[in-house]
Amino acid sequence: CCKRQEELLAASQRWVMSSEPSARAAAISLAGQLLTLCDGARDSSVQALEMELHEQLRSSRPLDALEAAAALAEAGRLGDEDKPTVGALRAALKSSGLQAEEHAHAFELLEALEAQCAGSCS
Repeated sequence: CCKRQEELLAASQRWVMSSEPSARAAAISLAGQLLTLCDGARDSSVQALEMELHEQLRSSRPLDALEAAAALAEAGRLGDEDKPTVGALRAALKSSGLQAEEHAHAFELLEALEAQCAGSCS
């Protein structure tokens, strides 16, 4: 990535880390889009953002974890070691107390993610 992209990656990582809980899923999603734009790049800014998304994947907040898994998968950076975490999201989302619309959207995203994992996320 060029210098401007490195700055955007660093800013994106800071935004994810500092965002309010109600806005964190959106910050994670945008960070994932930026990570996708840097397809194939492995500089320190990309690696730092990828690490932050992996941390969010292990978040205690199911929506944040789901967004991080989707972002990593879209960027081609969701590894086999992440699949058990993705598989555990279904139970976490069921017990999260989401409102009906959020619940429907979350499970739609989860089903797409599970399909992308080629059925091995369980």
